[in-house]
Amino acid sequence: MEYSQGERVRFLGKPEWGSGFVQKGNFNGKVTVSFQGAGTKTLDLKYAKLMKVIERRKVPRITLL
Repeated sequence: MEYSQGERVRFLGKPEWGSGFVQKGNFNGKVTVSFQGAGTKTLDLKYAKLMKVIERRKVPRITLL
């Protein structure tokens, strides 16, 4: 899977790290991510299973009168 700078991800092997933002994507099969609970880590994608986090925006509800 491809990861680009700025994408939000989670490391499935360490859920306590929380989500993080990709700083450097797919360079020699590695990705550098800044995690909320663990700081910046460089992960080898052969071993680290990452999941992309999709953020949903809240849309204000419209009440029809």
